Amino acid sequence: MSPYSRVAVFTDRVELCAQLRQLDGFRDVEVVVYPKGRDGSAVFAQDGAFLIDLEPDPRSSFDLIRTCRTRACQSCVLAFAEAADPDLVDLILAHGAEGLIDRSSFDSLPDILSVASQRHRSHFAARAGGPGHEADATQAERTERALRASEERYRRFFEQDLTGDFIATVDGKILECNPAFVRMFGFATGADARGASLEKLFPNNESYQSLMARLKTERLLEYCIVEMKALDGRNVHAVGNFIAHQEPDSSETITGYVFDNTDLKRLEEQFRQAQKMEAVGQLAGGIAHDFNNLLTGIMGYLRLTMDRMAPEDPVKSDLMEIRKAAERASWLTRRLLAFSRKQVLVPELMNLNTAVEEMTKFLHRIIGENIELRMRQREDVWIIRADRSQLEQVIVNLAVNARDAMPTGGKLVIETANATLDHAYVKTHLGVQPGEYVSLTVSDTGIGMDKAVMSRLFEPFFTTKEPGKGTGLGLATVYGIVKQSGGHITVYSEPGRGSAFRVYLPRASRQATENGLAAAAPQGGRETILLVEDEVMVREMTARMLQWGGYEVIQAKDGPEALRICKEGSTPIHLMLTDVIMPGMSGRELAEHLAFLCPKVKVAYMSGYTDDAVLQLGVYESEMAFLQKPFTLESLLKRVRAILDND
Repeated sequence: MSPYSRVAVFTDRVELCAQLRQLDGFRDVEVVVYPKGRDGSAVFAQDGAFLIDLEPDPRSSFDLIRTCRTRACQSCVLAFAEAADPDLVDLILAHGAEGLIDRSSFDSLPDILSVASQRHRSHFAARAGGPGHEADATQAERTERALRASEERYRRFFEQDLTGDFIATVDGKILECNPAFVRMFGFATGADARGASLEKLFPNNESYQSLMARLKTERLLEYCIVEMKALDGRNVHAVGNFIAHQEPDSSETITGYVFDNTDLKRLEEQFRQAQKMEAVGQLAGGIAHDFNNLLTGIMGYLRLTMDRMAPEDPVKSDLMEIRKAAERASWLTRRLLAFSRKQVLVPELMNLNTAVEEMTKFLHRIIGENIELRMRQREDVWIIRADRSQLEQVIVNLAVNARDAMPTGGKLVIETANATLDHAYVKTHLGVQPGEYVSLTVSDTGIGMDKAVMSRLFEPFFTTKEPGKGTGLGLATVYGIVKQSGGHITVYSEPGRGSAFRVYLPRASRQATENGLAAAAPQGGRETILLVEDEVMVREMTARMLQWGGYEVIQAKDGPEALRICKEGSTPIHLMLTDVIMPGMSGRELAEHLAFLCPKVKVAYMSGYTDDAVLQLGVYESEMAFLQKPFTLESLLKRVRAILDND
């Protein structure tokens, strides 16, 4: 109930007066409207309160506030603005108003007016009491200033807090909230949030009722993890404190302080996924390494055996089938190495558009006639540095994945574009470096995927296809190649709405040329080769293949034995072919020692498992200096001949 029977309102907005008359406690109050530019001398002589509308220009109202205060000193003067501003509060107080009402506290105007009038009358009585009351008046002024300062400090805390703060009834009606809460849950303004229900900020009624039940029992919930949602449906992973209060009038309210932890949770999930993928990659790479050693021996001995057999020998066809199986197994280990990012890449400068265009005919063949292929290529796409064959495998695997998602036909779209990933993007994508990238997007209109499938999408051997219709290595291979190339891959999909895979590859920082392999080279020679390999079967088989090509071969089981042979110097050595990873001394360390003993000896490396860290140390000095296990007789002799002939 207003303490005044009459309130004078200085405003140019008629609707504001209509809203005042509708307030509880104002129905019996005479509301008199005065345009802000009109002379209001007559009203100052009458008893009542003054409400001065600061809109649209608050500063033009300061003189009016000062006039009200000086000419109607016993009356209460309040100012109104749609939104409270801390600096504006200081100014209107300095000009003599009792306080500032904003839209958030508009409904409480009668109560605020009552409290403000009591303060003003007490203050006025103290000042009007004569000399004997000067001390009381001074104390009253100090108390008033301290109270206003305290109120302003806490309002600033509330308004500027990055945590979403709110006050609500026990029924969930939001009474008050700060700007952070408004932004967090997607309200247009604070006025839209006030009066809204907390329940609609939860994904379902059960989760909301569960929180309310706990709060009713425990009264205080600290660091409570709650899944909430914004008005646009966006998930909000919140961590908050929730407190149940009993007000002086025995009513109950709920106060909440909510922190949006969504980005941090997303990063944690990405980190866990990266750890899992790294662990699986290490396992896959280790298996591939051991398996490649076995395949090297199997394929090598098969070739040597078949070369000694007569063409009409019936056993030769059986051995050919064994060789085909070994080659398929070799292909499988290469895909495992691609996933684990432990195979050697041969990067070159290229235009992504050119690479995509060259594969168009092939893509048409593999996706079938019932799928429409569309190309959307940016003409000025930046140059990238990547392994062409591996990039082609990425495109093929993504296209095949899209084809399988559209069994009844659809559209496959391949797009290229330039992209700049800034720090804001990097904060929400673990392991991504800011900078310039070229993007390759492969999207389809297929069946799509749910979140459960997407969480395991890049795991090796994970597939949703029927048994026998997929190895589960296609997307795992894509993931490994992209990561090893310094890139980044994202996927967006919903059930029934298709999928979109976007690959980001770093823009080339400088122009460079790559030395190619000799197209034609002699397949043998008479030079002496020091062969260093710790696996007996691989060492003996490789030696026999080199001897088949006419080379003199000296074998060593490890680095120390190889150095001892070099120190003896009984036979000039032209090339050392060494395994990369060996017990005790690695191939790189062996090469460094050899450089002091025999600086003219050339070095080549072979391995079925080449870790990125080893490459960065300089093992892979050029593509001609490395042999990927398992290798064939032809590839071994061709590579060795090319290295020996390269000056």
